[in-house]
Amino acid sequence: MTLIYDNLISAVVAMTVTLILASVQLRATHHRMAARAQYVMTERVTGLSSWLQRDLERIGENKTGGSVPIDTLILPSNDSTAQWLTDRFVFERDSITPSGSTVPVKIRYDIQNTGSRTVQGETTDEYRFQRKRKVGANAWESAGGSAAPLGYFDVDLLNKNAEPVENPEIHLQTHPDTVRSVRVRFSVLPPFDNNQLSVGTSHTNAVIARYPSADS
Repeated sequence: MTLIYDNLISAVVAMTVTLILASVQLRATHHRMAARAQYVMTERVTGLSSWLQRDLERIGENKTGGSVPIDTLILPSNDSTAQWLTDRFVFERDSITPSGSTVPVKIRYDIQNTGSRTVQGETTDEYRFQRKRKVGANAWESAGGSAAPLGYFDVDLLNKNAEPVENPEIHLQTHPDTVRSVRVRFSVLPPFDNNQLSVGTSHTNAVIARYPSADS
């Protein structure tokens, strides 16, 4: 009987140790996954920020004669309850051909809702950023974008005091000097949900580019 009890106790101890080790390993796996998710978000935020900065700095490039890229367009979301969401943003520059003539180039950002997902127990909308280009009279064609899932993508045209300009399309037509810079704010969602994540999304609002004035 004593031998049976000893074997039973040994089995219970072994099972307990196994469960503890499995729990520790599972927790370590969750932490590694969380660290990986944070790294991926940081890389995506950095990459998209740098890419947007270079793209926006070309607004009005090669335009002369006091012209401004008045085709710049912001269309806010049709959903009146949505915040920090721009559906479309269009800006213009000129490309110089080998012969020295200029060809207008339009760039369009389209923000599309791709559904919803759960992040840290809360349902949030997910968006994708697509970039299209139109050269001269040619049709719009796909020209890049972001593979990262976004929580929001917001574009503002700012005045000299770094305040958003109301009705920017009208101001660009009547008082183009009102707009001094372009600001893009966005959030990147994690590649997967993990309850060990310190934050659900990684944010940035540092993408700001100068908007060319009529006399620049």
